[in-house]
Amino acid sequence: MRPVDRLLLLHKALSPARQTSVVDIGANPINGSPPYALLRRAGLCHVTGFEPDPNAFAALAAAPLANLTILPVAVGAGTSTTLHVSPHSGLTSTLPLADWVGPYLGPYWQRGRDEARALPITTRKLDDIPEVTALDFLKIDIQGGELAVFQNGRSKLATTAMIQTEAALLPCYEGQAGLGAQIAELRAQDFVPYQIAEVNRHRLAYDPTLARGVQTARSQVLELDVIFLRDPINIALMPLECLKHMTLLADAVLGAYDLVLRCLTELIRRKAVHRDDITTYLAELAKLSPAKPREKASRA
Repeated sequence: MRPVDRLLLLHKALSPARQTSVVDIGANPINGSPPYALLRRAGLCHVTGFEPDPNAFAALAAAPLANLTILPVAVGAGTSTTLHVSPHSGLTSTLPLADWVGPYLGPYWQRGRDEARALPITTRKLDDIPEVTALDFLKIDIQGGELAVFQNGRSKLATTAMIQTEAALLPCYEGQAGLGAQIAELRAQDFVPYQIAEVNRHRLAYDPTLARGVQTARSQVLELDVIFLRDPINIALMPLECLKHMTLLADAVLGAYDLVLRCLTELIRRKAVHRDDITTYLAELAKLSPAKPREKASRA
């Protein structure tokens, strides 16, 4: 059975009140398909994407997709700031790159810093964006501005089931909050760190004449894509609709079948799902292997 058909079986059994609402902040797909691609192929979600980089927005707008709305908006603290538009779109940020990145990480990063174009913008708070009427899954990758989004989106995030955020292990931008700050903020909003979905590594800069056939790997971990869940430990307290969307996301986004089964156990306990309605779905699940964390494509 195709993954889409398996997901449709689960969706039918769950009968959520509406489509899963996905918000993609930093929607420029520099690393291939987004994590919610299967959910979108199944026609089970609506995606609201935000991309302030004019070139990236133009490219996205030129190839519209069903159930996808793209807005040329920078989400943040609701203040006037500068967008540093890099020649490498994956490095564009409201924060400037630190001066050490070129000497440490190489010419790609040096050019990204030296040739960035300053664009005055005004960010908007997530809580103040009327186009976002519900938020089940937040995917965010905006090169250092993630914490401001969380701090100014607490109302919209109050019933969110899952977040996938890029978090810096080695902050490369001036004033960038690292992984610890994101964990602290999201823990305060009742999210639990669940897994590392992707790892972004980079090769260090060195004199290439020294290599002479030496094989080098990307050894420096720069960022992690971290999954946070609405507190799955106290699952009995989770709102029903949130729980249903978490179940779908656990399959479609994570391939985390233990989480799927935990959610289904709670839904059956609440009599929101009948065991007989998921027999075929569970048989298909039994044929699968759990997904493994991915290596994030290097920007260089």
